[in-house]
Parts: sequence; C-alpha cells; structure tokens
Amino acid sequence: MHGESDVREAVERARAASAWWQELGWDGRRDRLDAWKRLIVARGDELAELVHRENGKPVSDARLTEVTLPVDHIAWAAKNAPKVLGSRRVPSGLMMANQAASLEYQPLGVIGVIGPWNYPV
Repeated sequence: MHGESDVREAVERARAASAWWQELGWDGRRDRLDAWKRLIVARGDELAELVHRENGKPVSDARLTEVTLPVDHIAWAAKNAPKVLGSRRVPSGLMMANQAASLEYQPLGVIGVIGPWNYPV
C-alpha cells in the first residue's frame, strides 16, 4: 500500500518526465516511440509468454493484444502525432471571414489513470 508521500513523489517524477517529453519535440518523441516499437517486436515472444504466465491469457492472444496491436498503434502515433495534435488553422466562419483562427492542443499536466492490468503495453 502506498501513502500520500509516495503519491506526491510519483506526481513530481511524472511532472519532470512530462517536461522532458515535451522538450523532445515531435522528432524526438517519434524516435523514442520507434525505439519502443522495435523493442516490443524484438522481444515479442518473451512479452507474450510473460503475459500468459501473469494472467493466463493464451500466448496467441497475448501475441496479438500485447505485441501486434500495440506495435501498430505506436507506429500510427509516431507517424501521425504532429498532424493530429499539432497546431492548425481552422475556418473562422462566415461572420468572421476577415479573421483567422487556429486550434492548438495543450498538455493537461499530470493526471491519474486507472488502466487495465491485462493490457500492460
């Protein structure tokens, strides 16, 4: 069981990691995601076997859900993040035709997520 001080320390580490990740920029983040993807592929059989031992999921199922699908998702994110999350101009509407508008996403900061234990990747 973790206490309040453990949570505070985890949040501080997450804040530092978030700042580091943001400073990498699109290219640096893409490079890190590509490296993670290569690691998952290289150790895919080991990962599938580990998931099988930890939660009883059939190895063939684990290979699909813990190797193939995550690799596909990571590849998509690495390729498309700037297009999906980057700043872009948007129509300002007829009433504001002489105005310019843009859309920009901002990080939320540290958030808590309760994720599924049976899909660790």
